Amino acid sequence: MSTWDDVSITCPQCANAFVVQVASGLHISRLPHIRDRILAGTLHRFPCPQCEQPIEVRRPLIYADFDRGDWIEVWPAHSIAQWRELASACQANYTRVFERGAPILRTHVERFRVRIVFGYDELREKLLLWDARLDDIAVECLKLLALRRDVSWLGERDRVLVTSLVATQITLTRFREDIADGSLESECSPEGLAAIRRRVEPVLALADPFVSINRVVGAYAVTASDRDRSDPRGP
Repeated sequence: MSTWDDVSITCPQCANAFVVQVASGLHISRLPHIRDRILAGTLHRFPCPQCEQPIEVRRPLIYADFDRGDWIEVWPAHSIAQWRELASACQANYTRVFERGAPILRTHVERFRVRIVFGYDELREKLLLWDARLDDIAVECLKLLALRRDVSWLGERDRVLVTSLVATQITLTRFREDIADGSLESECSPEGLAAIRRRVEPVLALADPFVSINRVVGAYAVTASDRDRSDPRGP
């Protein structure tokens, strides 16, 4: 079931304090209108009743869709610096809920996509891709190839997210400090994405629910020395 909490927030513009309802867990199959809000980019965004300044409440959230087979942990964008620990905990949480929960849950273990994302924009990206029946791993591989055109386009702490899909045209938007800042276009069919994944996926070194180019590029990337330290066999 979904979990909602009353949260008191203060408007940064007029200092008006008011209470809003914010989710910490979403059983989205029963809340299609909330899924629409995620896709519209309005989840947990509230206008101040006094001055109408829009305010976004950012907090951890578990998104579960039993109909589509999606389990996504959402963390505030700044938490991406701790993605290694959080991704490991995400997998453990999922395993605990499904494998140690009610017997009916265990039948769902193998068919779920388990992901961890940082910020509601990343959650929106996953839903956008999956609604279009696109492979999110292949799209991350596409992003890596797109960045080869100009490696300076992506800053050390930037993220690149899909913000629009029109037929085979994909809009990749750079997010700088959680704000959209520049975009580029890429065109690829599902068949082309599958071919890209076969070539590029080993570079991503996926071993947990964090499916993102930020695991291999920029300030949050795992380096060769990181991998050596985590390997019990040593260098």
